[in-house]
Amino acid sequence: MRRDIITALDAGSSRISVTMAEIRADRQLHIIGAASVPAAGMKKGVVVDIEAAAQAMAGAATRCQRMAGAPIGRVAVSLSGSHVASFNNRALVSVARPGQEVGPDDVHRAMEAARVVNLPGDRELVHVLPRQFLVDGYDGIRDPVGMMGNRLEVEAHMVTASGSAIQNLLKAVLRAGLEADQVILASLAAAESTLTQAERENGAVLADIGAGTTDVAVFEDGSPSLTFVLPVGSDHITSDLAMGLRIPLSEAERLKLEYGLLPGRQPGDGVLFELPSAGSGEHREVTPSLLLDIVEPRVHELLNLMLTEVRRSGLTRRLPGGLVLTGGGARLAGLDVWASREMGIPVRVGEPESLAGLSEAVQGPEHAAAVGLVRLALARRSRASAAVAASAESGGFGLMARLKDWFRELF
Repeated sequence: MRRDIITALDAGSSRISVTMAEIRADRQLHIIGAASVPAAGMKKGVVVDIEAAAQAMAGAATRCQRMAGAPIGRVAVSLSGSHVASFNNRALVSVARPGQEVGPDDVHRAMEAARVVNLPGDRELVHVLPRQFLVDGYDGIRDPVGMMGNRLEVEAHMVTASGSAIQNLLKAVLRAGLEADQVILASLAAAESTLTQAERENGAVLADIGAGTTDVAVFEDGSPSLTFVLPVGSDHITSDLAMGLRIPLSEAERLKLEYGLLPGRQPGDGVLFELPSAGSGEHREVTPSLLLDIVEPRVHELLNLMLTEVRRSGLTRRLPGGLVLTGGGARLAGLDVWASREMGIPVRVGEPESLAGLSEAVQGPEHAAAVGLVRLALARRSRASAAVAASAESGGFGLMARLKDWFRELF
């Protein structure tokens, strides 16, 4: 019996992960395999050495297949890098159905109209996500099919990226012996597995902090309104600690995760730990103030860059849903408490929603994008199947293929 399996490839700056999930009869996802290897050929979320990246991807895929006991088919691939940009676009069409009832074909034409934009140079559209529909000027409509009106308008969130960066990523996937089914923005994948519906509706910021980049998605009224990628990640903090304390990177990473932003700045609060001085048998004392003097500026820079980008987009209203931190960088000790105090908004660390099967293999904020990738891939399949079934039932066989293509591109 053929198993229905979804595979996700999360290509990060420090780790490349492959996750396999089986769709059971109850339409629930069961994790059957997950493997990660150190990244190679990647820098700040972008492929810089196709052959090295391909070898790392193939290594992770081989380990995952062994764990799952099943072959890998087509894969959903994460996309990151500071070349990612976004904007919101509107498009208007006339309702063509008799009696002015909005139908699936009208929705399809509106979405196609939204895709007609002039993109500079090497830019490619990655996602066209409907934020809301308007029927005769009435806004806030999620599903306009069946409503009466003369004009249908859509507001869509458009995500673009460098065409060459996408092609290099897909080329590495192909050389790894894999076939990419779709490319999904990493922040949208992380949001899928960590944000609650209330946070999406109220307005929240999702920050997926990786080793070399931070992927940000801002949600308002249930949909993404801004997505971007900052070329700063948690490895910058590790490097600062290694240089400031004159210690190896491995030791700096351990100190970051163990102490981070936890210690306070109370005078006379003693010594956190001692480090051997280079070339001598003496030890150097590391105090809370010394550690914070190194870590705080880099974290402050990251948060400030993120908030500046949000304000530049015009999203100045308060976001009651607060900030959700995920990715490996969210493991920085004390980051959520420190960020909440500095920004004056609720902040929490987002763990991926638990799935059945080998759920322990994808626990922790660093697995948020991988879990989100398989969830979005399943959702896309379900939407495409529902659209095809509805079109066939109504006799719209010509529309069936177009709707299937549209839902395939939606994520």
